[in-house]
Amino acid sequence: TRQDSPYRTDHDYEYTYGLNRIQMRTNLDAKINDYISAFLNVDTRISKRNSSNAGDIYASIFSMKPTTYGPTTPNGGVLVTPENLEPTYGRLNRSGYVKQNEVNTLANLGIHFDLSAITEGLSATVEGVFHNNLYSNMRGNSGYAKWTSAPNGDDLLFTEYGTSKDEPITLSKDVNSNYSTQFNANIGYHKVLDRHRVGVNAIGSYYYALNQADNFPSLYIGGSATGSYSYDETFFLDVIASTQGSYRLSPKNRFGFFPAASFAWVISSLKLRTSYGEVGYDGFASDAGNYIYKDNIDRSGGMYIQNLGGGINVFKYANRNLTWEKSRILNVGFDLELMHYITLSANYFDDRRRDILTPNDTDPIMTGIPIEARPWKNMGKVHNQGVEFTAGFQKEIDRDWLVGASGYVTYAKNKVLATGNLDYDNT
Repeated sequence: TRQDSPYRTDHDYEYTYGLNRIQMRTNLDAKINDYISAFLNVDTRISKRNSSNAGDIYASIFSMKPTTYGPTTPNGGVLVTPENLEPTYGRLNRSGYVKQNEVNTLANLGIHFDLSAITEGLSATVEGVFHNNLYSNMRGNSGYAKWTSAPNGDDLLFTEYGTSKDEPITLSKDVNSNYSTQFNANIGYHKVLDRHRVGVNAIGSYYYALNQADNFPSLYIGGSATGSYSYDETFFLDVIASTQGSYRLSPKNRFGFFPAASFAWVISSLKLRTSYGEVGYDGFASDAGNYIYKDNIDRSGGMYIQNLGGGINVFKYANRNLTWEKSRILNVGFDLELMHYITLSANYFDDRRRDILTPNDTDPIMTGIPIEARPWKNMGKVHNQGVEFTAGFQKEIDRDWLVGASGYVTYAKNKVLATGNLDYDNT
């Protein structure tokens, strides 16, 4: 496919901006015998994109007055104004270009086992998911002479502005790749007995990823067990218990346990529902970085140590007691259908989040540790609760016409209970 850029360049400019993309997909299913089947899905996308080396092109359009003469002098010089020294024309045609090539591949390979010979309703699946993204940027950097215009009788006087000169294009290139591998194993049992429906699943997963730009691997290992039961399409019960391990936490706190349960009761056109559970989060603050349970040091300064041949500088001290951020979430609500074309829904939610990772502002200054080097701590707490109401209308007038409308109202109250900041928490 070809996607042209909304911007146009000089007809003699070397590269036309836009995107060319080729996508290929292969799906293969194989039945090995009556009990074993396999599948392979491969998706590959190849993209080539040409764009300007300068940013904020769209914003620059609004920085130039529409009555300004230009965009060039009669001799082809780029006109600027004191208010806009990087005009749109210069960004598009004289600032260089970027040629980006990208190959993105996703492959999913798995084997499914029908274990009904052991007991009816039993099955298992093992699969691997492989993802690789490779891209390169060829960047052409260039500068250009800038000119201003001023009235000179009935003509315009063009004056060179500043010290910028037309420069030949200089080339630079960067290449990066990232890949991930994930393995999943699932064994499940599903059975329908008269008006009873039962399901049980046990899942194990392994995930590894590496971005060569920062060379920091990511590793997650987890497992979960789920159970479901329904009776006569009237009562529904689901429970789940999962454990997850994150590379971002120290070995003693690496794994977290997160249970949850939900229940629903259908009474004619009314459905009552509730759920309660705990979830974990290890994304943390964007500036926390990886491996925050280890000291972040280098030999860039500090006190001289003879055996090291220099000094050390501590950017961030470790906290080996860090744990998952956790949320306990309660939901209670109902769904109601009236006259087959009016729907009403209401939900109350209560989310209590704790152990939020925060900068450390509680250690006494007499410790001698600079604020920016103090270790992170799980000290944040937030309580969020509220209600949501939704109403909808949908009715078929005839074979060709369907009318509908919907709306919702939400009220939420969010309270910060603790931040790790002494001045805030003591108010």
